[in-house]
Amino acid sequence: MRALHRIIGIVVMGLLLWLGGTGALMQSLDLYKLTIHAPESDPTMMSLNEGKYGPADFSVITERDFTAAVLPPTFNYSQAVDTVIEAIHTQSGGVQPRFVEWRILNGIPIARVGIGAQTLAFDATTGVAVASSNIASLSPLELPMSVRQRTKQLHRFWIRNFFPGVWIEVLSGLVLLIMTTTGVVMYFRLLSARRRLSRFNPFWSAGGLWRALHRSISIIAAVFLLAIAFSGTWIGYESVYGSFHFGPPVDVSAPLSDGDVRQMVSGTINAMRRVEPLTPIKVLRVRVYGAMKQGITITGGEGETRQLVFNAVNGKPASLTEPEYPKSGFPFGVQVHENVKHFHSGMLFGLAARWMGLFAGLSLMYLSISGLVMYFQLWLKRRSGERYSFFWV
Repeated sequence: MRALHRIIGIVVMGLLLWLGGTGALMQSLDLYKLTIHAPESDPTMMSLNEGKYGPADFSVITERDFTAAVLPPTFNYSQAVDTVIEAIHTQSGGVQPRFVEWRILNGIPIARVGIGAQTLAFDATTGVAVASSNIASLSPLELPMSVRQRTKQLHRFWIRNFFPGVWIEVLSGLVLLIMTTTGVVMYFRLLSARRRLSRFNPFWSAGGLWRALHRSISIIAAVFLLAIAFSGTWIGYESVYGSFHFGPPVDVSAPLSDGDVRQMVSGTINAMRRVEPLTPIKVLRVRVYGAMKQGITITGGEGETRQLVFNAVNGKPASLTEPEYPKSGFPFGVQVHENVKHFHSGMLFGLAARWMGLFAGLSLMYLSISGLVMYFQLWLKRRSGERYSFFWV
């Protein structure tokens, strides 16, 4: 096992240094922005939250929603529904909408309606059409190419494209798992041998400074590195799986009747008031996604901007993965994929986990460098004894 650990380590040292360095840089950027409470529209924060709102055909939030005004508490949704339905009948030529939503734009409540490939907008109180130029800024959320986003792509080896980076990604995770596991096994073998000699100190200094520090740092960081390696391998596997199952974009919406719009708006508002009665709403959208009638709210007020999704028929909160949704391309669905991503970054457990992630990244960098130093120290020692093989057992 020692020979396996040593040989694999010298071959993949550069890879491990890359993973540790790019991972530590991302965690440093994240921690800085989280510490100063950067706005969610900040490019680093947008990169950090990537995937949080679901895939492109699922997400409703736009960049403008982070700073948008909330719909007034006195907003009459029932009247707004009647107004927009009348406007749709006047403007659409009998075509039923794919979605209907309400939000504040330029200080007034407007209704946006998806009619075929078009999006129409109306004043929510009068039903008067709003010029398309006034809604141009309400485009889907797109990530700016920030330092953090570029580093993330490099970390995942998506240098130019999704493929073949996903394959390198999963192999990198497996390599890190092997190196961490073999290192831990060797440590406990040595610890067991020392205990038989009544030496109980788990951190000993035999073998020189480089070896002692390598051994001590590795065993402290091992649990974090194993968690990162496992979750990273999982993400890589799901990405590889997805590369065989992702297809071209498909319109998963369905037309809404007048009755659908009325029932779905009422059901969504009731569900929102039941779950979070005091949370203000910035955006309310109703649509059919796959086979589910959905009501979606973008929240306002204090704290983060969130996208809450409800089954508009039974009022139950909906996740990123539900039986009624179209196939996502991920083996266990989008929600599991996002949860594992947030576990990998530490986002799932808050700032403490992020500090641990930063420590793990820095530790991986040190272990790569110290492993290289120890290897060449041994190699030079073997050369002095006329043993010139670069790899030995």
